[in-house]
Amino acid sequence: MNRKTALLAVFLVLATTIPLGFAQGDEGTPTAVERYQLAREKYKNNVQAYRDARSDLVLARQKVAVRRNANDTAVGLERAKIFLLRSTDAMISHLEVVKTKIEVSRALPEDEKESAIAEIQSYITWLENAKGNIEAATTRQELLDIARAVRGKWAESRVSVKQITGWMLTARLDGIIEKGEGVSTRIESRIAELNEAGKDTSKLEEMLDDYNSKIELAKEKNTAAKEKFGEIDSIEDADKLFREGHQFLKDANRYLREAYGTLKDIVREMRRLNSEG
Repeated sequence: MNRKTALLAVFLVLATTIPLGFAQGDEGTPTAVERYQLAREKYKNNVQAYRDARSDLVLARQKVAVRRNANDTAVGLERAKIFLLRSTDAMISHLEVVKTKIEVSRALPEDEKESAIAEIQSYITWLENAKGNIEAATTRQELLDIARAVRGKWAESRVSVKQITGWMLTARLDGIIEKGEGVSTRIESRIAELNEAGKDTSKLEEMLDDYNSKIELAKEKNTAAKEKFGEIDSIEDADKLFREGHQFLKDANRYLREAYGTLKDIVREMRRLNSEG
């Protein structure tokens, strides 16, 4: 492998693997939110360092293509190592953001939360250890082999992150749906009271049926999303299955918004009946 190709290979192994954004996390206590914000800030700083190192590596590659002496080769290797280290730092800080999101989430049960945190931490630990190997590398081929290993581990972590993110989203929706079902029970009791008081509750009963059907449809879509997220097991299908699961979540949210609209109509009808004396 010639010098130019070696540097280019290291660059291409990792140049497109760093995510450049991440969604905001769940609400939590002030301390948890501060931890999340610190993790995000560290991530942004490491992504910028990764971009700077990428630019330096491109320049080094161009110089090696023109000047082929031993000193240039050594400089190129060092810049490639810096690039790989910065790439790994960005990966680690991204995973730290994910871990903090899990920690501040109120949706997941504690046992699932602990399992997810441990899984993400295992990837962070592996990548941290890989940085020592990067610094110790003495040849271009050795560095390229390490870069490939890092990319493989990063791909594994992305599969886990997709799954865990899906679990958190569906768990959060489970909580909303459960509250919606509780509202239905209270409405049913109130309708019974109005009926006993001699009110015509036929319209309310129809609206409650519509509300319940929307809640049930939301539950079905959320279940379908869980199934899609549960099928994620490789980097090849992770993005596709996550998009499909997310579409089910969007459908579920739409049904919940419609149910909320029906709920407002129910409240108005109850007030009208109450105002009749």
